[in-house]
Amino acid sequence: MRWTPWLDRLGAATSAACGVHCAALSAFLLMNPAIWFQRARYAREIQWLTWLEIGFAAAAVLFAVLALGSGWRRHRHWLPTALALPGLSMILAGVFTRLHDVLFWGAGTVLAGGLLMIAAHGVNVRLGKREREEGIGKRDLKVGT
Repeated sequence: MRWTPWLDRLGAATSAACGVHCAALSAFLLMNPAIWFQRARYAREIQWLTWLEIGFAAAAVLFAVLALGSGWRRHRHWLPTALALPGLSMILAGVFTRLHDVLFWGAGTVLAGGLLMIAAHGVNVRLGKREREEGIGKRDLKVGT
């Protein structure tokens, strides 16, 4: 698979949407505490929100693996991966652990992870453009010299 900047842009957009969703939902629950305190009563009606969060997390992982993997093969720089690993860990921890049930900590963790993922995709695009402009990369390396 060759490197394409649209994968990084789509990954950054997905991470941003995930972060906005978490921040907006937390703000909504903060303004409507009756819903938060009685969430067991409304569990069936808001079940779709859980599936939306799982979908955001799955899309973030998919785009990160595709975009950062192809970017790594092209520019061989460690910074996008160094930003993405903690970002993905934070998103997954915020969605799939008990942290998800803690109103501000879960949303804050996912929001911070989303910001790290946006940064990772942005750095990956920048490094890919730089590599393309300079013409250096894996295909130009000579083995054994």
